[in-house]
Amino acid sequence: MTAIVFWVVFAAIALNIATTAWSIARPQLRVWPPPGETSWQYWYTLTVSLVWMLGFLALGILDWNSFVLGHWARYIVGGTAIVGGVLVSQRAVHALSLNATRGLAGDLVTNGPYRYSRNPQYVAYIAVVLGYAVSCNSGLSLAAAGLATVSFLLGPFAEEPWLRERLGARYEAYAAEVPRFVGKCGAWHECGLTSR
Repeated sequence: MTAIVFWVVFAAIALNIATTAWSIARPQLRVWPPPGETSWQYWYTLTVSLVWMLGFLALGILDWNSFVLGHWARYIVGGTAIVGGVLVSQRAVHALSLNATRGLAGDLVTNGPYRYSRNPQYVAYIAVVLGYAVSCNSGLSLAAAGLATVSFLLGPFAEEPWLRERLGARYEAYAAEVPRFVGKCGAWHECGLTSR
């Protein structure tokens, strides 16, 4: 059963990576961000994401304690990453809106976590999946978390052309000042941006 769950998770994440790569290579035929809530792209992305996320949760339980991180400190390290990631992602979703988080229309947001990263949700999700895999001490979950990290790192490259097209010069100015993931901000109020 564990092997089946792993391969389902692996396949779903691989599909996510493939469609994101397609969206980067062919932005005029993109799957992500979807063209609308009723599009096949929206439902495809939602379904694939739910399959891998729910499977990933099950995988951590099924493959519990199969790796070399048996020390109790893994709960502190993993738990801190999970809690921190969840808190940041929730603040980011609140700042951006649920519609914009789902790849649907929204305005440029530069407050909250978006003052420090153009993609705080992706950064937070990486922390959550890695923290969960470490907490579970699961080798299969760590492999899946590594693949999910690749998916999260690719996501912005599919979104940025769409954002530039929709938001124009405002997004260009924001992108010039705030790092894609994490790093040093530009001089624009030392990352103290406000919504525009």
